[in-house]
Amino acid sequence: MEQFLLKPTDSNKNHLAYKNSFFNMSPAPEYIIGEGIMASLTRYLGWLNEDKRISETEIQKFCGVGPDSFKRILKAENSGTGKELLKNSDFNNLLESQLQSPRMKSQVKQKGFNLYPLVPDMVLYSTPVRYRGNPWNPGALLDTIIQYGTYDCKKYEELLNKLKSKISVNKDDPSEDIWARILANEFDCRRNESIRWNTENVPLNKDSLPFSVLSQDDINIPARQFVLDIESVLKLKNKLTRRQWISILESIFRIGAAAHIMWICKVNIYIWNLFQEAYEGKISS
Repeated sequence: MEQFLLKPTDSNKNHLAYKNSFFNMSPAPEYIIGEGIMASLTRYLGWLNEDKRISETEIQKFCGVGPDSFKRILKAENSGTGKELLKNSDFNNLLESQLQSPRMKSQVKQKGFNLYPLVPDMVLYSTPVRYRGNPWNPGALLDTIIQYGTYDCKKYEELLNKLKSKISVNKDDPSEDIWARILANEFDCRRNESIRWNTENVPLNKDSLPFSVLSQDDINIPARQFVLDIESVLKLKNKLTRRQWISILESIFRIGAAAHIMWICKVNIYIWNLFQEAYEGKISS
């Protein structure tokens, strides 16, 4: 108790049971805009580098101006497969003038691209929460919220893969948004060969699934509404332009993530009050 009173926010002092429970959020969420959440989730769902899920740390080298960056690829005269419609210089101008996403205050000094997550390829060049250290992964947070909202392993897996399928762009499908198809082709022609979009099911970490804890229908939590909202928005894909649909989807992600975090905070306050009352002898059993 003395150690806790001295450093109440020291996560290393948390009890193991608390660390492994849904009360604990680690790593702690950081400030991020909706476009960043959308980009992170898309990377989390589908992108692989040398057959391994791309991490937020890896994205740093693709966004910047280093040897592995997309900026460097566009500067090379012979990059591309020959199937691209635009010259590298024209494509670079298009990206810089029309498809850049606003940077957060902590990203203003960073060079390179910070693209709007309109198609899956663009999230490879959309900056993570921060460049240094071990960046927080918002996509993993949304994955966790979907777990809570589905409360069933089969439903969770189905929704995650349906979400990945809808976010994907088939450049040969005439029902897809024409602008999305053009962009998907331009990026596909210039992408590093070690990076590919995973066409198989999303890999699940079933050891961490909370279904045994939150499996009762009478538990009303924000994640349940979040899942219903996602399912409704996915149905709108072919009724809207790609830009309109992505904007709605990222808004749902932002609202759902904030609601879940506030719910976790509220539960922590409730549990803390119970412990405090028990410590003061106000609870007999």
